[in-house]
Amino acid sequence: MSMRDAALNLARQGLRIFKVKAGAKFPPVQENHFETASALEGEILKRWSPEDNSNPAVACGDQIVVLDIDVRDGLGGKAQLRDAVTKLGQLPATYTVMTPTGGMHIYFKVPHPVSGVKAFGDAIDVKTGNAYVLGEGAVTDKGEYVVALDAPIAELPQSWLGHLKRAIVRHDGPREIGELDTPTAILAASDWLSENIENVKLALDPGNYATACRVREFGVSEQTCFELMSRLYLPFRSGEHTIRSLRQKVAHAYEYAKSQAGVANPETQFDVITLPPPPTAPAQIEKHGYVEPVDTERDMANLPRRQWIMRDMLLRGAVSSLVAPGASGKSTLTIACGVALALARGGMVGAVIPKPVNVLFINNEDPKAEFERRLDACLLLNNIGLATIKNKLFLHQGATFTIAVRKGNAIIFAPDRQRLREYIEKYDIGVVFVDPLVETHEAQENDNVEMSKVVRAYREIAEQLNISICLVHHSKKPPQASSDGFSNSMDAGRGASAVINAVRIGMNFFPMSEKDAEDEGVPTTDRYRYVRLDNVKANLSFSDGQPAWFEKVSVPHPNGEEYGALRPVSFENVRNNERHIYIDAMVANDGNDNHDFADGVPLKAAAAMICHDQLIGDMTNGDTAAIVKRLTKLFRSPCTWNGYTAHVSDDGKGKNKWLVYLHRRENYQ
Repeated sequence: MSMRDAALNLARQGLRIFKVKAGAKFPPVQENHFETASALEGEILKRWSPEDNSNPAVACGDQIVVLDIDVRDGLGGKAQLRDAVTKLGQLPATYTVMTPTGGMHIYFKVPHPVSGVKAFGDAIDVKTGNAYVLGEGAVTDKGEYVVALDAPIAELPQSWLGHLKRAIVRHDGPREIGELDTPTAILAASDWLSENIENVKLALDPGNYATACRVREFGVSEQTCFELMSRLYLPFRSGEHTIRSLRQKVAHAYEYAKSQAGVANPETQFDVITLPPPPTAPAQIEKHGYVEPVDTERDMANLPRRQWIMRDMLLRGAVSSLVAPGASGKSTLTIACGVALALARGGMVGAVIPKPVNVLFINNEDPKAEFERRLDACLLLNNIGLATIKNKLFLHQGATFTIAVRKGNAIIFAPDRQRLREYIEKYDIGVVFVDPLVETHEAQENDNVEMSKVVRAYREIAEQLNISICLVHHSKKPPQASSDGFSNSMDAGRGASAVINAVRIGMNFFPMSEKDAEDEGVPTTDRYRYVRLDNVKANLSFSDGQPAWFEKVSVPHPNGEEYGALRPVSFENVRNNERHIYIDAMVANDGNDNHDFADGVPLKAAAAMICHDQLIGDMTNGDTAAIVKRLTKLFRSPCTWNGYTAHVSDDGKGKNKWLVYLHRRENYQ
């Protein structure tokens, strides 16, 4: 494995990576290594060529803690770890790397900045903040750093977290400033800092303090204030203005700003520079808005309806997200949805589409020919000619589309943002699919502040032009390589939570798991053919919690090859067929001329009758236990077939004994 591949693996864990001298732990060979460390795959590919042997290093930051278990020179790191586990409780499975000397780097997420270098023993270093560790694949004169457990990075348990100190202690005062760190608050603070950078970038410490006081008034937390300021201002400061100094000034601003009036007034300790004031609340400025009583005279019947383009999935004036793992068929799904939208053929994707709209695809990941292969497969599967979609589907081509770029340590909107507006207006676009989101910006994918700004760029376009935008987003690595934990979870998306928090509708698209296959009666060998679509964030509609299923099919193409497409599938018909087969088998093999189990028979006895049927017995290898499970799932509700009604229930005598009841239809009550 090359060093570039190793760095990419680390970035996929959401870790920020920078380069260190080949064969060594230090020095870093990347300028401003901590500030420029990146988890973006594109950035990694730029920095590491295939032949570059620079070691990948992980910048811990304020959200990652690495327990560095040291066993060199007889240090008892592993023994101390066992003692800590006995005292504080078992640690969850998490991403772990074995060091060349036999030690371990155990990675955890933390909810806030912490300190406590030797909190768990003198041979266990707690790496966080500005610390870094060499990542997997790195090589020194002692050997190679090797993955010991390839798992998602887990949260540090509360019992362990309680042994670490907060890096900054916030002193709560008597004044409430509302909910902190809402997307609106973060974006407002970020914009204000960007607009006023010329006023303060050359100021000394008083500028730090005064700026932090202003930023606080937007309703952001101390840590967010520090991150915003350090990202924007540190590049302009001389060597003496370190991260520690800035953090101290921000802490002072929050400590004194929350104290009672007159207590340790900071104005006596700092010479505050003059800065533009933050915006006054809109209710106090007439040109920005106004306050009035709620209208109680209006007619409810005249309230405008929501403008659904695709029911429960795409809404005018809103942004949706589609989260999926690699190779799940997410691009194929967006193409199928696009064709269905252009022709108002909701049956193609099992959805309700009131009327046709024009669709724009922004795909930075695949070449045009690959898009056309998937499009052709969709059209052929549904007997649609190319001419039918003329001037209805549009594809962004040429240069890579980028909505937000990095300028220094700040994220700013790119010219493509305005170009997108022009495309939408010129071609009367109703829906835009952005596939994938990560390829359209230069923000750190794990940074909530930066990702909020990226999603905001798309949201403003959707709102102002009254269209729908769907952001296709990569998923995290599911727990234990199974989709069970993520298929219907809002937390499935990779990187910052700002993405799912900022969209109005969230969807997940995951392959069928073993449990899904068992529930739906699909043979394990066939489950690779199916994927499920779950509505995991339905702020604007009711979700019944049931997934929509799609089957992957291979479609012959006129060029002689075959390409994949998706079609909706319902397993209810499959389950009904299975119910009918079981009823026929019980009737044929019950040994009862009446074929009427009015008093019920035990599940095992019914399963034996079914397995006695030669066809079913051959299919199940006589596995009555498997049939018992299926009976319980299939007949909780009565099913009528060929003049008989079957259902499963307990014996009604309080013994919790489950029986199969089979009645002639005329005798069923």
